[in-house]
Amino acid sequence: MSRAKSVDGISVTHNYPVLKGAIPLPATFTIELGRRISEKGSGRSVRLFSGKPFPWRGTDGGPKDEFEHDALAFIEQHPQENFSRIENENGRRTLRYGQAVIMESSCIACHNTHPDTPKDDWKVGDVRGILEITKSLDTFVEQTQLGLRGTFFMLGGLSLLGLFGLTLVFGRMRKTAEELEVAG
Repeated sequence: MSRAKSVDGISVTHNYPVLKGAIPLPATFTIELGRRISEKGSGRSVRLFSGKPFPWRGTDGGPKDEFEHDALAFIEQHPQENFSRIENENGRRTLRYGQAVIMESSCIACHNTHPDTPKDDWKVGDVRGILEITKSLDTFVEQTQLGLRGTFFMLGGLSLLGLFGLTLVFGRMRKTAEELEVAG
């Protein structure tokens, strides 16, 4: 971000769509990218949220449900760990995964001095927020079922082929035994 700030005419801001020559802050970029991924309808979503969102993030910036509150509470106590849970969402089994977004030195100055900051005593290593990834497990279940079905048919085909081979071998052995009896 500091490299972008050093270029004349470029500003780095959350309000980048309305300012000429502006680019999004890393968190804003992550939020926008997550929103686009989530809109694809692929059974997955990406969301960045914080326990201390900036006011312009409105109700979208903070935790929205029990999982997000639990993830935030856990990760604030254990920032090097992740938090995950399998839940039922709209009748579908869903994996929800959260990982800490850690405050870095390049973020401190802006976060601690911005006039609208919800917290002005951030330190390097503080949990700034959570990056949550949600994935429907239905596609995994369908893929597994298709794989098992294919394996079942392949094993069935191999079994039939094996039985056919054994029938040929036993038939040949019987014929050889009969020929030996006649010859002996």
